[in-house]
Amino acid sequence: AASFVTALVNLGLEILNKKFVALEGLRGLSAFEVKLLSTTFLAQVLNTVFVPLFVGRRLYKDIIFEDANGQMNKSWFTDIGLNFVVTFVVLVVFDSFTLLFSYATLVKKRRRVFKSFGLSSKKSVVHTQELSASMSENYPMQIDLDQDLQGPPFEVTRRYTFLLTLTYLALLIGPAIPMLFPLAAVSFGVIFWVDKFALIHYHTRPKGKLD
Repeated sequence: AASFVTALVNLGLEILNKKFVALEGLRGLSAFEVKLLSTTFLAQVLNTVFVPLFVGRRLYKDIIFEDANGQMNKSWFTDIGLNFVVTFVVLVVFDSFTLLFSYATLVKKRRRVFKSFGLSSKKSVVHTQELSASMSENYPMQIDLDQDLQGPPFEVTRRYTFLLTLTYLALLIGPAIPMLFPLAAVSFGVIFWVDKFALIHYHTRPKGKLD
């Protein structure tokens, strides 16, 4: 349960921080993204790594350390260490599932729209000149169709922040739980292919950064 709470809190921190950074009125898209990346990354690392350590120390203060030398016993690994492993897996699965679910929802919407106008769901949205006159009433221009049937732009800053959070989680807790290192390697491979698929089939082209 704690791992799911961590994932939800990270999502909430991302949404709130984006609103707070927007209120600062930074000039230029690059300045906004740099500020958003640094502040979101710091908040998520604190929530993912340090808060569980602090809370775990308070809840399991009698079993974290075996003796005065600071050696961790088996109870630490089964209670605190296992929580970090589960949290890592939950973060990756939650992120990938959310992205793929959004794609599936968009595909279902595309099929419904194309079917309503007697078109195949495999037809590209760029072939709007072949649509019937009735479709032009709902989508007068190409941009209207694109906005309704295409996904959001690929947010490089958001993905980079997420990968940094996972990296620091593995680097900071990995020495105590070595299995986090191969788990991180496999997770990054999964994230790469999910992002590649989403970038091709779901997301629109990222905005230019000529500021």
